[in-house]
Amino acid sequence: MSQEAYKYAGKPRFATAFVNLADGETIIVDLSKAQALAVSGAITKYEKKLDKLAFELSKEGTSTNTKVSLTPIIDMDEDLTDVERANFAKGPTMETFDHAIFNGIWFEQDETQMATLLRQAGFDVTQIGYSAVADAGETSHDIPNEDDGTEPLPF
Repeated sequence: MSQEAYKYAGKPRFATAFVNLADGETIIVDLSKAQALAVSGAITKYEKKLDKLAFELSKEGTSTNTKVSLTPIIDMDEDLTDVERANFAKGPTMETFDHAIFNGIWFEQDETQMATLLRQAGFDVTQIGYSAVADAGETSHDIPNEDDGTEPLPF
């Protein structure tokens, strides 16, 4: 049953904003925990040069094997087009970045909505304390948020 429940368990996701140098637009990239750690490692490594270097975000693999990397573009004169260099120059800085773009990107469902969706997916919710019929938000027991014992993330 635990293997079945794992399919429905929440997984940490991380939203990271970047500027697409091709058009100057800010984009939000959804990353898994491992992907976010890889990206934040590169950002930390080059944090004193973030305003001087452009970066290339790339991915390799598929599904749960997808790896991402963030690598600096060392020779921006050679590797970027005129438009990309202009968009880099006018892009936001850490001080001018509008954090409001993250507002509303994720929706957190309440327990009743989650139980309903789990039932629709064919999961036996009685195994986790819900009745087989739609509850009015009540459970037979509280389901605690357990710490998985890992170290906190650096961001």
